Amino acid sequence: MGTKLFLSVVLALVVGCGGGGGTADSGRPSFDAGARDAGASPDSGGSDGGAVDTGVDEPDGGDDAGVDPDAGLDAGTSADDAGTIADDAGTSTDAGTSPDAGTTVPPDVVGPFTVTRQTGRVSGSDVTAFVPNVTSPAPLVLFKHGFQLATSNYATTLERLASHGFVVVGIDSGGGLFGGPTNAAERDGAMAAIDWATSTAPFASRVDATRIAAAGHSRGGKVAVMIAAADARVGAALLLDPVNGCGPGQSYSADCPDVTSMGFAPALTIPVGVMGETNNAAGGFMPCAPADQNYQTVFDELDAATWAVAWTFTGADHMDFADTAGFAGAACPDGPGDDATIRNQVRAMIVAFFRRHFGGETAMDEWLTGARVPTGVTVEGP
Repeated sequence: MGTKLFLSVVLALVVGCGGGGGTADSGRPSFDAGARDAGASPDSGGSDGGAVDTGVDEPDGGDDAGVDPDAGLDAGTSADDAGTIADDAGTSTDAGTSPDAGTTVPPDVVGPFTVTRQTGRVSGSDVTAFVPNVTSPAPLVLFKHGFQLATSNYATTLERLASHGFVVVGIDSGGGLFGGPTNAAERDGAMAAIDWATSTAPFASRVDATRIAAAGHSRGGKVAVMIAAADARVGAALLLDPVNGCGPGQSYSADCPDVTSMGFAPALTIPVGVMGETNNAAGGFMPCAPADQNYQTVFDELDAATWAVAWTFTGADHMDFADTAGFAGAACPDGPGDDATIRNQVRAMIVAFFRRHFGGETAMDEWLTGARVPTGVTVEGP
């Protein structure tokens, strides 16, 4: 077979996750929206939560549409190991003009805050922080990328969210096609990143430790469920086409749990949004988001959530929830919708979700469940 087909089959074997995870048909009552009170952090699995090594992302080439390299903090020093985290005047690929600060802006445009990227390492993982130039503490959003992807594959979306007044931290797990950290290790690393971002990070003074969310795409969406279930500090979760699997031939275990089981999705008592598609649910050698492990199976178990909505993007494919498909995109057939349009819709709804649940902006309901929901997106809930 040709090289491209061979790579696609290899990726499909690892990206596609077979077995496990059924659906449960249940009626969903309406719940009052809102995040639960922040609680104490459980033990984060033995990670130190504060080890920060020097790391610098090289800035991309091109125009800088939204990042102010002078608006960031001075390189900070960790109290734990005297390591530094570097300011990175990273390049924005988010087109659009940022409105003046202090105005009410819709969620489908760049927000009022300039954003500085800062990079470093926490407990062995690379981290990229998107820090807005806020004057008062802002909510923290932890983001986990999908399999064989990295934070850089979501940089436009994460920077857009940060420009609306959220500190966003992406955690890169590393690993290759046939090795890497377990789901449990990724969860523990993300919890360590919360410890760091709220205490010794150079931008910690800009973080509101009472408003913390977990978000992720694909495998990262599954891990976001695990983070929210394990860490009482997490007050909201947003899942982008999550895949609840472990890989071909692998059974669920403590290191790779079924997040539709008790103690995970059914235990969440916070607002949860779930985005997904069905074009990569079947077909091919191994679908990227198998129907028996896809977003719907997770959503169906969110009966205890204070607010739960699923959005199905009818024209999307699995990689439309990332800004760029990367190497892994070769295994995911393109959906019938326009990629750029769908990605803009996803960004707007991400911003609206967090402004609604961490900013108390009820006007965002129009973008989430009302008249501003894009054509081609169906809504289930709340």
